[in-house]
Amino acid sequence: MNRIWLRRTGLFVFMLAVMFGLMLLRGENANERAYKAAQLAPGKTIFCTVDLGRQGFLKSWLNPNIATLYLRLRADDRAQLTCEGTGMTMMLSQGTKKGLWPKLEKHTVLKKVRGSIPVNVELYVDRKALQQYHVASGNIYFYEGEKLYSTVAIEVINSRANNTRIER
Repeated sequence: MNRIWLRRTGLFVFMLAVMFGLMLLRGENANERAYKAAQLAPGKTIFCTVDLGRQGFLKSWLNPNIATLYLRLRADDRAQLTCEGTGMTMMLSQGTKKGLWPKLEKHTVLKKVRGSIPVNVELYVDRKALQQYHVASGNIYFYEGEKLYSTVAIEVINSRANNTRIER
């Protein structure tokens, strides 16, 4: 009888430890992605900052040079937009994490989902640049036909970088 209670108590404590560990892991991954919702307008530039310093321990240890940015953009209903990323290595997609992310080509017309245009951006930066505050920057250009419609300027920073030294 004593062994049964000891075994049940041990399993209960183990279950609590697993739940606590999963809760900590979920908290660590909360800042792995950046989100931005904005209104695209002709000639307008939207600024977006992605902070790699907010990544959790596990993400910053395994692959700190990759960040995900989810853009939810609104535009004129009649606009047939395409997009192109420049300035840094990035993969643009309209897929979801539930399936494969098909890469958006320059000529691919963006699809609207529930009134907004979802664009998922996978940003790849140089590992050596992670020691700096300003890690990388790039732009996503949205075109209507051949004409530039709007721009999203992306700045990747690392708020944990130590930039207190003055180099001469």
